[in-house]
Amino acid sequence: MERICVVGGNAESIGKCIELILDHACRVKSNVDIGLMFKMVLPNSAISKIINHSGNALKMLCASTGCRLHVSKRVPSMQERLVSFVGTHSSISQAAQKVWQTIQFDLHVHKHRQFCCNDTDLPLGIWAGPVADDTMPLIEPSQIKLHTKRELAMYLQQVAHRETLIRHKLFGSMKSLLKHTSMGALADAAME
Repeated sequence: MERICVVGGNAESIGKCIELILDHACRVKSNVDIGLMFKMVLPNSAISKIINHSGNALKMLCASTGCRLHVSKRVPSMQERLVSFVGTHSSISQAAQKVWQTIQFDLHVHKHRQFCCNDTDLPLGIWAGPVADDTMPLIEPSQIKLHTKRELAMYLQQVAHRETLIRHKLFGSMKSLLKHTSMGALADAAME
């Protein structure tokens, strides 16, 4: 279940708010094995400070916090981009705090204090990456057990939205996916 929370204030109060949101997400989360996902909408101008040259700053942030981050592609009609954080409470908290502190030095951040897209028609999932293949038939829940692990993994990579893949930790190469993911985890993702 996704909820949107618009937060404003000084850097310290926003940091505390991020902590409270993550605390609440941990309390209501029913499956502790899946991990958390947290998203921030940030100005395009601030993204370069987070990514840096060749993605080095982003890689260092991921390595230092243990949190996986994904920055959405640019959407021509939008001045903002979506940054997704995936990991544990503490790793997301550390990464989100560092990102928030970094963008405070962006000269254009004050122009983005109010996020509004009333006059822009955004397709569903526009920030989530490539759209899933809607032409491929869905596997019926009763038929999931008839498929091999490889078949399910390939199926999910073709039809599942990026957020579903991230939520179930189904990213990376096919070899890695098959090695580190159980048939049960693939079946759960296919049921979703």
